[in-house]
Amino acid sequence: MTETEKDQFADLLAEALRAGPGTLPWREALSKISANSSSADEYQLLLSTREHLEKGRSFREIRAGAGFTRKLMDGLEQDQKRGDSRGIPTPTIIAILAVAAIVGALAWIGYHMLPRGDAGHSTTDLAATYFTTELASAKFTGVMPAGWRAIGTLPLDATDGLRPFADDQTAGGGIVLATPIAADEPFAFEVELKLAHPGDGLVAQIFVSTSGDFSEDRATSSHELLWSLRGKSQEVVLDGRVLPTSSSNLKDGTVRVRIVMNHDQAIVECNGQRLWSGSHGLAAAPRWPGVRFIRSTPDGKPGVEVRNIRVLKGSAENKAD
Repeated sequence: MTETEKDQFADLLAEALRAGPGTLPWREALSKISANSSSADEYQLLLSTREHLEKGRSFREIRAGAGFTRKLMDGLEQDQKRGDSRGIPTPTIIAILAVAAIVGALAWIGYHMLPRGDAGHSTTDLAATYFTTELASAKFTGVMPAGWRAIGTLPLDATDGLRPFADDQTAGGGIVLATPIAADEPFAFEVELKLAHPGDGLVAQIFVSTSGDFSEDRATSSHELLWSLRGKSQEVVLDGRVLPTSSSNLKDGTVRVRIVMNHDQAIVECNGQRLWSGSHGLAAAPRWPGVRFIRSTPDGKPGVEVRNIRVLKGSAENKAD
């Protein structure tokens, strides 16, 4: 480097030191030295370089320009912030994300498993509805009652009550209302059964379906709210999912099951005890109430029979207090 070039470079360094970090002279001087460091290191580098150039000469005094100290301190502060942001360990980030995923999964499970609207205000109007007008009924005196049709392949005996024949056929069969109920029409579906030592090999179900198509082998459909009895153990099932209930095992004798439903809500009761209530989530489609038996083992003895059925239409009036 010639003396002229050294003088020009020294002048550039002096101007950079006066102007302070981030200025155009500062960046030009650094680009000639190829510096890559913090603001404090840059200052020391520029100063050392200039002192080296000035060795053997009358050293020219350098004073920092206006705002130099503030710019230098700002640069140091920014460097510290960048260091802090780079200081979060990767395992810590992974742990935080894992905890968030677990909490989200638990929230999703709780939302889908817990009954929504149970005994709350959402079913208040439904519980306070009168059901006084009979839409359909069924008594069993040896023939299929009018207004009902058979479903499934399990043969049923309707001589005195409705029950499967005492054979070893494993299948499902029942009856369903021939004319469905409109989705926006509140109704009550009431069924009286008689229990006499029922076994686990036979399941009795009282259901409301949104489809009139039932499988041949089990007499089931895709979207249903139902009360189910296996042996003396009862449960409430919605679209194949068992709902939490306050149910207990039943005793031999008469059992009365009641499903009350409107467009959005439903209540399931047994012997006057509310088992479940809430939003049924069924499609806005016609409702098909019915009863069925499913024999799961060849030795599934009847032990349970349907005595009579009633479907009642709701009114807009409320019950008296």
